[in-house]
Amino acid sequence: MNIDKFKKALMIRLILLSALCIGIIIFIIIQFTLLFYANYEHSEDYFMLGVRMGGGVGVMSVIVMNIVRYIIVFINKSQLQKMFISENDERKRYIEYKCGKFATECMLYLLCISIIVATFFNMIVFWTLYIVLVVFGLLKIGAKIYFNRKY
Repeated sequence: MNIDKFKKALMIRLILLSALCIGIIIFIIIQFTLLFYANYEHSEDYFMLGVRMGGGVGVMSVIVMNIVRYIIVFINKSQLQKMFISENDERKRYIEYKCGKFATECMLYLLCISIIVATFFNMIVFWTLYIVLVVFGLLKIGAKIYFNRKY
């Protein structure tokens, strides 16, 4: 990949992050409106509303930091060169691959153990974890098929 293709890829990332940021702002505004106009009966409803708003603000702050970082990279050519070298480093890619594979396997085993433990307490939790495990497995199989065809 040359530097021009990298700049185009960064521009696409910047556009997608900006669109996502706008979507999250709309989500936060809706949640904020619910805070004042919804008639919640239990404190758990307000708690879940706070969790959604806090999650939205947290994700949006990370997105804004990435947008600022990409804008700085577009302005400064030396930063663009550093980012290009950093993102195309084979050693770094290999380490990220190994970490991702290890984390995936750990999540798989933890989900299996959690499902077994959940059978002792609550069937709703059991079925929720079971569905997460099935979707996780389908995603892993789908990714394996996709990347085997791609490479």
